Amino acid sequence: KINPEELFTLQDISDEVAAASADIRDRIDWMLKVIGDSTCPEVVIGPHCSNPYACSLTECWEGLPEDSVFTLYYGGKKSHELYSGGVVDIRSIPAGYKLNDKQRIQCGCVASAQPYVDAVALKQFLSSLQYPLYFLDFETINPAVPLFDGTRPYQNTPFQFSLHVQPTPDAEAQHYWYLADGPQDPRPELLKRLHDFIGDKGSIIVYNQSFEQGVLRDLGSAFPMHREWSEAVIERLVDLIIPFRSFYYYHPLQKGSASIKSVLPAITGSGYEGLAIAEGGEASLRYLDITYGEVSNEERLRTREELLAYCGLDTEGMVRIVRRLRELVSHIY
Repeated sequence: KINPEELFTLQDISDEVAAASADIRDRIDWMLKVIGDSTCPEVVIGPHCSNPYACSLTECWEGLPEDSVFTLYYGGKKSHELYSGGVVDIRSIPAGYKLNDKQRIQCGCVASAQPYVDAVALKQFLSSLQYPLYFLDFETINPAVPLFDGTRPYQNTPFQFSLHVQPTPDAEAQHYWYLADGPQDPRPELLKRLHDFIGDKGSIIVYNQSFEQGVLRDLGSAFPMHREWSEAVIERLVDLIIPFRSFYYYHPLQKGSASIKSVLPAITGSGYEGLAIAEGGEASLRYLDITYGEVSNEERLRTREELLAYCGLDTEGMVRIVRRLRELVSHIY
């Protein structure tokens, strides 16, 4: 038998609770007063807008210029400091204000309305790619209550992938995909399809590598017979965010962001506009709806088409980005 006293140690924290509770009544009174006022309180933009949680209100930001100091790359405290000092637009940042190299590039691009291109660094990055190229993207769900054996709460569980395969730099990329159909665990069939489509040579290009890396590693752990293969795939991953996070290329339309949603339209001229599903969180919810919810067959089929279009554009977009980067450095031999 196990003695409960050996497992648990009781500690009196009454004093700490009393101290934390001391001003609860005053806070409640203040909240009720705010709720009861006929006008909204005047609250200026500040760190409190995202700390401890992001505020859902957007009205405060609507009057800001397109290139406000809050679009400064990793601006953080600098953005709030500038704003509180009366500097709202990036173009108005004083010449002597301390910025890092990437922020200075961004400010220069905004001022000139022209992109910045480090052709030598881009050429070096592109030269590291080994053909055939495999452009890969996963869509996942991460339910709080696991749906399948061997999964944990909030684990990213893939239900879809898109894969564009480009044999040579001048060849057209071929599209392969998988989208789970039905309530069963989608991972075994997804793994089988992915294994069939990805050859044993060539770079596997993803955008923001840690996500795909985590999904592949979890798949290898869940299905040991694929562990060696998944680890080999991980070794071949190349992160396409690198040239943009490193500012080998920066376009003022990126607004300080290196995400594919910002980079794709900035560098190619077209992005995710017009898609019924245009964000990963929405894709997850829509998949859960058609798989475990009560929806008509017409809605299920339409949503599947929308999911295929969204995930497909993620990998097609990467193909277009690499093509455009190659055009930008084509003059370097």
